[in-house]
Amino acid sequence: MSLLEIQYLGHATTQIRLGDKTFLTDPVFSRRVLCFGRRRELPFRPEELPHCDGILLSHLHHDHLDLHSYKFISSKIPIFVPEGSAKAVERFVNNPIIELSRWATYPLDDTTTLYTVPMKHCGGRWPYGLCYRNTFGYILEKKGGPTVFFAGDSAYGPQFKDSGKNRTIDCALLPVGGYEPRWLFRRVHMNPQEAVQAANDLQAKIMIPIHWGVFRFSLESTEKPKEELQRIQLQQPEWRDRIKILEPGESFSL
Repeated sequence: MSLLEIQYLGHATTQIRLGDKTFLTDPVFSRRVLCFGRRRELPFRPEELPHCDGILLSHLHHDHLDLHSYKFISSKIPIFVPEGSAKAVERFVNNPIIELSRWATYPLDDTTTLYTVPMKHCGGRWPYGLCYRNTFGYILEKKGGPTVFFAGDSAYGPQFKDSGKNRTIDCALLPVGGYEPRWLFRRVHMNPQEAVQAANDLQAKIMIPIHWGVFRFSLESTEKPKEELQRIQLQQPEWRDRIKILEPGESFSL
């Protein structure tokens, strides 16, 4: 049995199996987000969603907090949210909400710990007036086992180097889409080259790109991030095996 399995479900939605626990990140099952249609079909039926032990919500944007998706999620499953977001999320769902502060440490059990990492992003939600909310990434660490880093959405910044200083990151899930034109998006989204640099800052053994291939919110095509990463793999041999590009529905195990 794998100690860590990552299944990419599309955009920032992944399923993380760490030991005997399973987590869902930023679940988005809808066919549309605002006026943007899904370019890739969801690789499973939401009605058949497997059991999970917790939801990691990075921030409140519509493509990360998709309210329609929560009708497929048991109201008993806790949702971990960034500081300042709990009251907003409680307006829409009945799940237990666990609000964490910046750089928090939260023991999930005797062997599994959740850490928060502030991301460089804006986390408001139109049209509800929920502006200037935090955006977090999360680190899941198994004692004596793997550690996985999930950054739901972020621009490049020092938070990656800070997170990689005193721990080993076995797998980093990093966003690579929504970056063109750079003058507009560079303060909120990484391009593939910056995501690779973030993985390097984290000293991550494996990087799995997320936030690509499903919705087109910017000028680059949905396939452009993957093509750029494949070019990096060809030009920089040290990244050939460290970057694992997963199509929606595919999994990677350690």
